[in-house]
Amino acid sequence: MWHYAESVKHIDTLGIGESRTAYIQYRYNTIKRNALLLMVPRLFDIAHGRREYAGEVIIKAKKRDNRTFDLVKQLDVSTVPHHTDALPSIQTYLKPDIYNEKIFVDRIMSPFNYDNRVFYKYSTEELVDGVVEVTFKPITMNTQLVKGRCIVDHETGKIAWFEFFGEFDMIGFRVKGIMDEGHNSIYVKDIDVETRMSLLGNKLQSYLHADFNIPELLPDSVTDCTSFKVAEEVRPTPLPEENQRIYDAFNLAEEKEEEKEEEESEKKVKFTNSLKKIGESLIFQTNGSFSSNRGNLSISPIINPLSFGYSSQRGVYYRMSMNINYDFSEKKALSLNVNGGYSFKQKLIYYSIPLRFTYNNLRNGYVEFVVGNGNRITNSEILKKIKDETAERIKWDQMDLQYFKDFRLDLNTNYDLSEYWSIQPGITYHRRSAVNKSGFILAGKPYVYYSTAPRFAVKWRPMGYNGMYISIDHEISKKDFLGSDFSYDRTEIDAMWKYNMKRMKCLSLRGGMGFYAKREDDTYFLDYTNFAQNNIPGGWNDNWTGDFKLLDANWYNASNYYVRGNITYESPLLLVSRLPFVGRFIEMERIYLNILSVEKITPYNEWGYGFKNRLFSAGAFVAFRNYKYHGVGVRFELELFNRW
Repeated sequence: MWHYAESVKHIDTLGIGESRTAYIQYRYNTIKRNALLLMVPRLFDIAHGRREYAGEVIIKAKKRDNRTFDLVKQLDVSTVPHHTDALPSIQTYLKPDIYNEKIFVDRIMSPFNYDNRVFYKYSTEELVDGVVEVTFKPITMNTQLVKGRCIVDHETGKIAWFEFFGEFDMIGFRVKGIMDEGHNSIYVKDIDVETRMSLLGNKLQSYLHADFNIPELLPDSVTDCTSFKVAEEVRPTPLPEENQRIYDAFNLAEEKEEEKEEEESEKKVKFTNSLKKIGESLIFQTNGSFSSNRGNLSISPIINPLSFGYSSQRGVYYRMSMNINYDFSEKKALSLNVNGGYSFKQKLIYYSIPLRFTYNNLRNGYVEFVVGNGNRITNSEILKKIKDETAERIKWDQMDLQYFKDFRLDLNTNYDLSEYWSIQPGITYHRRSAVNKSGFILAGKPYVYYSTAPRFAVKWRPMGYNGMYISIDHEISKKDFLGSDFSYDRTEIDAMWKYNMKRMKCLSLRGGMGFYAKREDDTYFLDYTNFAQNNIPGGWNDNWTGDFKLLDANWYNASNYYVRGNITYESPLLLVSRLPFVGRFIEMERIYLNILSVEKITPYNEWGYGFKNRLFSAGAFVAFRNYKYHGVGVRFELELFNRW
């Protein structure tokens, strides 16, 4: 059973570019609900309307490589208002990859995978004709594990049928599947999924059925069809009686709604619909497409718990984003991302707005223009110089003259010479203005400082795109060059590696150093690029990896050099997850170690532990500075409905 997929994968006859067709039926049933259901993403339309919904989908999957398919939705009929894709997280359970380490894309360690056997207990029972029933259950109860049974051919180890139960992200599920035959035997042929959700007095159920690898139902030219008439003509299997009943009730209600709209004024209908759309955009993420689906737009919810987080340094903070993308062709695209936030503790607005034109997608060739403001930067050298040159009777220390706003413009480019090498020329502009201008005016000193610096970076990937990244970034600014007020020469070296291990474990590593050379005395601002960017492709697995949580940024931005190291180890079953009762809800645990050496602080250490569950991510950190205890801090982010 554990080795069957490896033994037959080389004879899979579905070639690259060939396709399969899938037919899906589904039904949602709201057993109990209250007003709180309106706050659940994706459920707004079914939280206040009818209690039962149904639909059908036909998807054509074209094979890209041995385990990846490009999906085209040919038919999508639904009784859900506005044709909303309600609960897409439930649809994840229609696509199990039972022989893989994770049954689904990002969750559930498979009991049918050899490396995961240490997490399960197995028992077998001989049936007839060389068939064995295998029953399995977790050694410890955890949301990443399931229990169930399967029917296995004793001679080959091929799984013919399986059933398993579990719960993940507040959704309990039961999955039953029949595996395909012949050369497609590692794929699911027929599957049934039942789910249940209980939250704050609300109870929902869903029933989904899918047939895979059925004969082609629609020509390739048909996409995104929403006609119930077409669905009835091509439907390969009869509708369940419950689904047909929901369809009939929906059609009757639609007829009555049309009659009602004819009686109401057109202006009233438009006004009501506009108010509803505004309300939805405040609570939920807004998604849309334009120009024949070549462009798409997404806006994060404006009023949503997921928009808030907490850290010891920033306190409570709010964030939101808007993304616009347009594909001119397979190689060329334009994207605009607006990322913003507000720290209530610092009373500071953060924003970063990159506009990127990709001219060669195959080589990751792009030109990017970024507008942003970053963190406030400080420099005590300016305050010291003012105190030395002016009268001591003025209490300069009480004016906070060391704090500056930082507005920046970046022009960046990238081109991958190969899968191993990339070049990144660019130019950076900073306008740093004093928070307290009056003190500088009183001292007769400028309160705005400018710098413009060309930069060139080289990135090396010794193992290709899926391995370690090593970058060398060099930036030079000359006084009076395009208005620069000072000169400097900065070099940074950064190495990053996210090493995915077996059993959903991951080791994230980051190390680097940076230094200023040929720095003049009036170069007041030191600003290291790699402390502001976590530019590993695909991102770290959480928002706290590769960073320092408790150290004020002023320390490493006021030093002529730094040497850093960041290590994060994560596992779904580490410490707390093994405890009774509590452990069953832990999805992932992480251990952090961060080390830094800068002027006046050598070494600086941070040790941390964090975990993620269905509701939130939490982390606690303790810091040591120059071998002495420095302090503790916590981080907190909401995860509730983040994957819905």
